[in-house]
Amino acid sequence: MEGKIRQAIRNILTGAAILLAAVLAGTVLMTLVYMIPLDQIRKNVANSSDIYDSEGLTNSYIPWLTSTRMDNYTDTIMLSIAAMRREGSALRDAMESKYVYVTIKDMYDDSGYLLRMLELSEDGSSIVVSYARYWHGYLLFLKPLLTVFDISGIRIVNAVFQIVMMFLILMKMAHDDDLRKMIIPLLLITLLINPVSTVLNMQYACIYNIMLVAILVLVRTGIAMSDKYWILFLITGIAVAFFDFLTYPLASLGIPLILLLVKRRDDSKTSIITMIISCLSWGIGYVFMWGSKWVVSDLITGGQTISDALEQITVRTVTDAYEATGIRSDNIIEVFGYNLEAFRDPFSVSLFAAAVIGFVMYVIISKKSFKLTENLLIPLLLIALIPFAWYAVCSNHSAIHFWMTYRNLVLTVMAIAAILVCSVSKKKA
Repeated sequence: MEGKIRQAIRNILTGAAILLAAVLAGTVLMTLVYMIPLDQIRKNVANSSDIYDSEGLTNSYIPWLTSTRMDNYTDTIMLSIAAMRREGSALRDAMESKYVYVTIKDMYDDSGYLLRMLELSEDGSSIVVSYARYWHGYLLFLKPLLTVFDISGIRIVNAVFQIVMMFLILMKMAHDDDLRKMIIPLLLITLLINPVSTVLNMQYACIYNIMLVAILVLVRTGIAMSDKYWILFLITGIAVAFFDFLTYPLASLGIPLILLLVKRRDDSKTSIITMIISCLSWGIGYVFMWGSKWVVSDLITGGQTISDALEQITVRTVTDAYEATGIRSDNIIEVFGYNLEAFRDPFSVSLFAAAVIGFVMYVIISKKSFKLTENLLIPLLLIALIPFAWYAVCSNHSAIHFWMTYRNLVLTVMAIAAILVCSVSKKKA
C-alpha cells in the first residue's frame, strides 16, 4: 500500500510538471512564431483569396454528404490571425490573437472576402477583434508554411502528412497480433471523418492530425503496455486545447483509448480503471491547458479573457439554439438526432451495410466462433456513450455545429466495431 501511495504521488508530481511545462512552452512558442516577418505571409494569404471565393465559406463539395461541408469561414479567420499586423510586443499580440472581422454577413459570399480580412475597412464593414480565449497553436505550423506556400501548398503538405501517418500506423498494426483486427474499424471511422475534408480544411485537420499522432505513438512505442499510458492521454488533451477550436475533440481521446484497451487485453475491472484514468488524464490536460490561456492572457494584456471564455461556455452549454437550428437545445433527444442524422446519407448507410455484411460473411465463411468478450464489453460500451454525454452538456454547440460535431460519434462506431471484431475467436471445432 505504501508503495502505491508513493507511486501515486510521483504520478501527480509528474502530471503537474507536464502541465506547467506545457503552459510555459506554449507561451514561449507562440511568442516566437509571432516574431516571423509578415510580408510573405500576407502575400500568400492574399494569393489564397481566389480559392475561397470559388469554394465559398460553408458549401459542401458533395451537396448530400454532411462530411463534405467546408468550414472555410473558420479557415479564413485562422489566415487572418496569421497575417494580422503587429500592434505591440510579440508576447502581447500572441496572447490577444487579433484578426479583422467582417461585420456585414451579406459580404460573406462576395468575392475578395479574405482580402477584406487583411485590412481594416474605411466604410465600417469590419472591425478588429480579439480571439484570446484560444491558444491558436496551429499558428506554429501555419505561419512558417505561409512564408512559402499559399493555401493550395498548405493543403498538399497536410495531405502528405496525413497519408504518411496513416501508412505508418497501418503498417505497424498489420504486424501486431492484437491490433491487426482493428485495421478495418480504423479505416471505417476514417472514412466517416472524411480525410478529404481534413485535407481541405485546416479547421478539421487539427483533431484528425492529433489523433493520428497519438495513435502512432501508441502503436509504435511500449507506452500501451506500461503504467505510464496516462501520460499519452494527458499530453493529447493538452495538444487539443492548444491547437484546436471546439470541433470534434473526443476523437483524439476515444480512438487511441479503444486501441489501448484492445492492446492491453486486461480483465473487465482493470479495463474500466484504465478507461477512467485515461479519460481523466485527457480531461485534466484539456481543461487545464485551455483555462491557463485565459489566465496567462489576462495577466499579460489586462483584458477580459476569463469573463469572455466563461460567457461563451454558458452560451454553448445553456443558451437555446432554436433560432439557429429550429430545435431547442434543452431537447437532448433532438440534439442527439441532429448529429446522428449526419449518417443517414447514401454513402454512410452503404458503408455501414457493407461493414456489417462483410463481417457476417467473414465469420460464416471462415467458420469462426463468435462470443462477446466480457473483459472489453463494459468499458467499450461506456466509451460508446461518451459522445452523447458531450452532446448533452454542450447542447447549443452540438446543435448549431452538428456538421462537424457529428464526428464525435466515431467513438461510438469504433467501440461497437471493436466489440464485434474482438468477439471473433478461433475456428469452430
